[in-house]
Order: sequence, then structure tokens, then C-alpha cells
Amino acid sequence: MKVLKYVLVVFFILGGLGGIFSGSPLSGLFSILLGGVFLPEVSELIQNKVKDWDNKILRYGVYIILFSCIGVFSESSDLNTEKDVVSFNDVNNRVEVNSIKDSLNNVLGAYSLSVCEICSDVSVIESEAIKEADIKFPKYGKEHLDYSEKLRVKRTSEYAEGKGISEEIINSAIAFAYECSEEERQNRISNLKEGKQNKLIKKEKIEECFGNACNLIKEKVKKAMHNPKSFEYIDCKYLGAGENSFTISYSYRGQNKLGVLILEKMKVEVDIEKCELLEVK
Repeated sequence: MKVLKYVLVVFFILGGLGGIFSGSPLSGLFSILLGGVFLPEVSELIQNKVKDWDNKILRYGVYIILFSCIGVFSESSDLNTEKDVVSFNDVNNRVEVNSIKDSLNNVLGAYSLSVCEICSDVSVIESEAIKEADIKFPKYGKEHLDYSEKLRVKRTSEYAEGKGISEEIINSAIAFAYECSEEERQNRISNLKEGKQNKLIKKEKIEECFGNACNLIKEKVKKAMHNPKSFEYIDCKYLGAGENSFTISYSYRGQNKLGVLILEKMKVEVDIEKCELLEVK
């Protein structure tokens, strides 16, 4: 892990110096600052000064903010600069990318993975490790922390081995845990809005079709009756909808072959899109 951090330190500091000399001083400054934060010695110093620095959300949040500042101030420059290049031991070719996350996704594409998928999987591993530690050490304390951490490390290693990737790549990917979490939240909101809109459209189609469907049932019933003139409408009720159809309960009275007036009830399934009768039960 330290080796990877030193690689990132060199990458960001050199990139920052390049940015400063190529006309993007603010972008370069933030890049150097991010490289300094990644430096293990500096990280330990911050940890001693900032009580909550061990909190991953805080730490990774700082990484993401600094990295975002690099991109923002880089884009504001009128000068065209070459994109930084990130390489990993697993990759033989150097790929030009716009960000570290993009480079990781390029690497992980060969394994049918993505940065956010790894973040999600590792989050599940951590949650399960904590749950097992809760059961084994319900009073929490140091034993609880040690046990959950041991499980997390072991299972993360097993996960890396199973996916055929290095733990260094996993550690790099989870630096984007906050960003992936926010992306997932936005996707959920978008899906909820889309689902709500689809339900509204579906409801409107059912309302438009319901009256016509009741009339279609009436016509079909009267054609099949022994004495159509004896038809007496009772009710037509909406029962509910499935994915592509809705169900109607239809009741009427009419004479049978013996001339006896009887009450008939049926359930009819109706196609929502075409407003056609599909099945009579």
C-alpha cells in the first residue's frame, strides 16, 4: 500500500509542477497539495493533528475535493495540455486518461469490473465483517475492532484473488467510495423519478381505456346471451393492474336458456396499450 502511495505522490507532484509551468498554476498547486496529503509521513502528521482523520469518509472526501479542484482549474485554462498518464503493473500499455478514476476503469474493464462496483463489493465485505464482530463481541471494544478488521482484510484479499486483481488496485478504487456513493444516490433519485413518471403515464392510459373496456365487455356479453334484450347492467369495477394489463370485474343480469333471470359475474383482463380484451375468467 505504501508503494502505491509513493507512486501517487510522485504522479501528483510531477503533474502539479507540469501544470504550474504550462499555465495552470492553481490546478498544479492543488495537484501538489494532493500529492503531499498522500505522502505517508504527511498523512501520519495530519492524523496526529486531526482527530477524525481515520474516518474514511472524511479522508476520501478530502481526496475527492482536492482532485475535483485539479480538474476544475485545469479546465478553466485556455492552454491545451497533455493528459496525465497512469500505469499499473497489470497493464502493459500506457493509456491516456482524463482522471485516475477513468484510468482505473480502463484497467478494470479487462476484468469486467468498475471502480464503483469494487466500492460496492468492498462496502458489503466491511458491513458483513462488522456484523460478525457484533455477534462475537457484543460489548464492542478493542477485540471487536481487531476482529472486524482481521475479517475485512482477509476477505478483501480473497475478493482480490477471486477477481484476479491486485489489492493495490482495490485500495485505489475505494478512494472514490464517496463519489460512487453520490453517483448511486443520484441514480436512485433518477430511477425513482422515472418510475413515478411511468406510473403516472400508466394510470392515465388505464383511466382512458377503462370506459371503453366496459363497453367492449357489454357488447361481447350481449352477443353471447340467449336473449340480449334481457341484459341488465349491474356494475363494472377496476380491480388492479399488472405490468402490461389491468383487470375489470363486470356484473350483469340476463335470462338463461330456461328464461330465468340470473346474476352473472366475470373478471376480464385488458391490454393497457391497445385497450383490448385479453382474457375472460
